[in-house]
Amino acid sequence: MNVQPYYVTLADFGGLGRGHACDPASFDDACDAYAEKRDQGLDAAVFRVEPPKGDQSGMMFDVTADAEHRIAARLRLRGVAAE
Repeated sequence: MNVQPYYVTLADFGGLGRGHACDPASFDDACDAYAEKRDQGLDAAVFRVEPPKGDQSGMMFDVTADAEHRIAARLRLRGVAAE
């Protein structure tokens, strides 16, 4: 079984703790969840999850900076200035 890489957005929900802000998703969907949580004033981050393959262990990579760039590009295309 070969599971493809996927993305998750994690957010800090204050007294509730940290948790998933979206189900495993595409990068664009994870960016949407990230932007939504940031608009709500919550700390959040986006991670790419590489599942284990064969004898290699799985890994997670912080891709929040990439998400920030994607969101800024979307705003530029809409003619909206990023804050």
